Amino acid sequence: MKVGLKLALAVVGIGVLATVPSWGSAVLVQFGINALILATLAQSWNIIGGYTGYPSFGNSVFYGLGGYGVATAMVQFQLPFEVGLTIGVALAVIFAVLLGLPVLRLRGHYFAIATLGLAEVMTAIVSNLEIAGRNVGLILPLLKGDTPFFELALALLVVTTLTVAWISRSRFGFGLIAIRENEGAADRGGDQGRRVRHPGRDRGAVAQGGRGGEARRSGLPTPRWGGVPRPHRRRPPGRPGC
Repeated sequence: MKVGLKLALAVVGIGVLATVPSWGSAVLVQFGINALILATLAQSWNIIGGYTGYPSFGNSVFYGLGGYGVATAMVQFQLPFEVGLTIGVALAVIFAVLLGLPVLRLRGHYFAIATLGLAEVMTAIVSNLEIAGRNVGLILPLLKGDTPFFELALALLVVTTLTVAWISRSRFGFGLIAIRENEGAADRGGDQGRRVRHPGRDRGAVAQGGRGGEARRSGLPTPRWGGVPRPHRRRPPGRPGC
């Protein structure tokens, strides 16, 4: 299938989805929001888990930070949703940068265990923070209609998908794939491996933080930081005599 035809079908699909709030029921719109959230999370996790091949179980932390950023800003400081969403994304990115410095130096099972432990540690921390509502969570003020959130979810999915498409065709993406296929060889090329890994995790955190913030627009954000399945990591073919 030609690129032009694929692009045309994608534009038509996005246009059809954008009209769902105008004719769909409230249940359908809410289902669509949840589906778009999951799709965006999958795309963002694919950057670190798929292209880089790192079995990350801590990406849900960024999703949670986005949610609590919005909830805390709106409930504790009476700020508008837009400001809270910005705060949530900023928290996710800052945390990803700080976390990436030590954790991305680990490999294989050590990296997986570290990210899994991170999710549990964040659960314990948030459960004891008064500003985050402890174990009860925070009740957000009701907002009028789900249409703006459906459109926001759709827009964020489009941006995330375009970002992943760019990564798949860029030198940056080839660097991530090189790390997945043979991390030792990639690191022997200098410090390039670490320079590639860090932006990969940060880009995923932006999408996840945004999704968490938009998803927590109403209801009870509670400290539940679930994991994600471990990817299948392909081994590079062996060479004779090795």
